[in-house]
Amino acid sequence: MNRQSLIPAALAALVLCASAPTAFADAARVRPRPDALRAIQARLAAGGGVALTEKSSTRMPGGRIVDHMSYSAGYNVERKGRLRLGRPGVLAAETWRRLSFGTGVAKQIATDTAKGGDAYVASLLPQTSWHHSISVGGHLYASGRLYDPVLPQGKSWARLKNVSGAAAAYGDQLLNVFEPATAKALITEKNRKGDGYEFREPDGRKHWELQYAGALSFAAMYKLSATFREALNGRLDSADRTLQLNWSVFVDDKGLPLRVVSFWENRQDGRFFTSETVTSYSGWGSRTAITAPPSSRTAVTRGPAGPPESDGTVDVLRARPATG
Repeated sequence: MNRQSLIPAALAALVLCASAPTAFADAARVRPRPDALRAIQARLAAGGGVALTEKSSTRMPGGRIVDHMSYSAGYNVERKGRLRLGRPGVLAAETWRRLSFGTGVAKQIATDTAKGGDAYVASLLPQTSWHHSISVGGHLYASGRLYDPVLPQGKSWARLKNVSGAAAAYGDQLLNVFEPATAKALITEKNRKGDGYEFREPDGRKHWELQYAGALSFAAMYKLSATFREALNGRLDSADRTLQLNWSVFVDDKGLPLRVVSFWENRQDGRFFTSETVTSYSGWGSRTAITAPPSSRTAVTRGPAGPPESDGTVDVLRARPATG
């Protein structure tokens, strides 16, 4: 099938520069550029923890006009948590995730869509309360309203499946810059944008940062990244191989990631779906103990009630029949 480019050039250019602070840039100051790849590798070798905060924005088909105003369908996601790092990458993760619809109209669109039989959208509605996830020791544990219906009385945690230590932190954000192979492939001179710049935040604070940016097809990401393969449950549909992930990694003056930004969209089958995620990192090297929940409060389950399960934006790709 002849398919047009999925990311318009102008939009891609916008995303590659997205999420710089909404403050203005001071005049660029010439300073030695940090070796970001070496800094990431050294941080992994040293171990320790790092805190994350994340915001995602997703737009879906099914907008509505109310009182002569146009409202889009979609939702926003907030995630916060921490990672425990080691030489192989993310060894364990603990996060809290909550979804919001932004407007009452957007929530009503989702409610009506769920009543119409869309199981994917139905699984979004319970997630407006905080959900807690832990990936440690080869298992993924989850707690929250999405999982309550399948848990026995007295249990508050679902042990879902065997996973990597990174699993609890990815699914909205698709780019794991702490994977050694991924960092090596992306943090390159070819992908460096300029020589860095200094920003003044609205509160007067300043920080210096350097941007790396580019784009990869989902097929290339699937080949490169174990985290991406895991987020897709080990299967990339043939119709999705040409989707493009536009990404940016902003590092500080030591070369450590400040923010990771990713954007992708899907215009297949007459549907329009976009997702942008901004993940910020802080507290490098902090002592981080991430442990499994008590076994007395945990039950082994296959997933939440009413599949397909959705605890990450990328799950929309699994919410339709596969084509190959």
